Amino acid sequence: MERLKTTFLNVPVKNPLALGAGPLSGTIDMIKRDIDAGYGIVMTKTASMFEYFHRFPLARYHLVDYEYADRGRGYLDWVWFHNDHNSPLGPIEFAREVVAGVSDYAKKNNCLLVGTFAASTADEWINAAVEYEKAGAGAVELNYCCPGVSALSDIIRDGDATANYGDKLAENPEATSLITSKVRAAINIPIICKIPPILRSRIKDTVASLKKAGADAVELYANNHGMRVNIETAQPVGWGCAAVNTSGHLVETLHDVAQVSLEKTGIEIMAGRGMRKWSDAVEMLMAGAQAVEVCTAAYVYGPEYAKELLEGMNAFMERKGYRSIDDLRAKALGKMLKSSEIKDRVKPLYARVNPHRCVGCGRCYDSCVYNAVRMAYKNGTGMAKISRERCNGCALCSQVCPARAIDMEERSLEEYVRSQYHAHPGSPELAWALKEI
Repeated sequence: MERLKTTFLNVPVKNPLALGAGPLSGTIDMIKRDIDAGYGIVMTKTASMFEYFHRFPLARYHLVDYEYADRGRGYLDWVWFHNDHNSPLGPIEFAREVVAGVSDYAKKNNCLLVGTFAASTADEWINAAVEYEKAGAGAVELNYCCPGVSALSDIIRDGDATANYGDKLAENPEATSLITSKVRAAINIPIICKIPPILRSRIKDTVASLKKAGADAVELYANNHGMRVNIETAQPVGWGCAAVNTSGHLVETLHDVAQVSLEKTGIEIMAGRGMRKWSDAVEMLMAGAQAVEVCTAAYVYGPEYAKELLEGMNAFMERKGYRSIDDLRAKALGKMLKSSEIKDRVKPLYARVNPHRCVGCGRCYDSCVYNAVRMAYKNGTGMAKISRERCNGCALCSQVCPARAIDMEERSLEEYVRSQYHAHPGSPELAWALKEI
């Protein structure tokens, strides 16, 4: 698949698809299987000195809303909870045993092997990074997210060094920037920083700070903490709160990828969290990502799911005439409107029913929040009628209509403004609004 070839961190890779850090990349045998499955990038399972996660908890996975038909492939909106955070090996041992044992295989198969680890003190971070570089990793990922220590306050003693791990460490931007700069001074291979979703509200500042400290890329994001309840038993799924990923996270990831991309800091982005199917990967690339991480879907469907994803991406690019990943990367950014542009560049519309297609189901009536729809019935046959004067042009009715019987037509800005005030025709605000057009 020549058109999928690209570069990440200035390294040529056969495609931008990355396998996320986890149990699928925790041993030599599994990493070789991942490479054979076709991933252009493999993130090794996080290794840390946080020994609680080396052993516990038991029963690590919980699927919610999972459908068994078609091997689960036909229904991608399930929720995945996990507590399988870290390798049983510490970073030094993992680098020497696992990374060193598979790095040559990765290079021979044109796969970028990224060593992912977490530590507490600056010396631990530096020593681990040096070992991963010696072992042959093509890049390292500083995991400022997993383990999710912020959820383990009941087992961490005051003053315990482990309190500086993962997402707890990430809450201190000065600390992560300092660690990143010290690791940058100690190694020559690229550095990726894995950022937790708890930093979404200050993501642009966080990325800028890490870039200044020497990071070459960021990963947006790892999993959130979340919870579901079995209503039949009133029991939490698992033990309570756990790391969770759903396809619903895709919108958040896309938003933040775009925001960081628009800053044009030069830092590269690996987009993850919420990615389930090939079209999700294309969206992330069009939002500005350089690489796309598949995680939960690969765990549930197996690492070979990469072949299905890559085939879908390749077929789409061929159909649309995209000759390379660069042709579609950041394609959506130039079409994003600023708030100040909406008035002049978004056309006012109104909904019009096509009587030849309307089946009288009433879905437009159900969804209209402007009270613009009424249903007319004659001889048992229904027909939707939409008041042009009341219609706001929000377009929701046209999107829920199962018969595709509603068309959106352009109209004047004055008519749109009047529709806004259809229930308040005597309001002095109407006269003011019309003057502002």
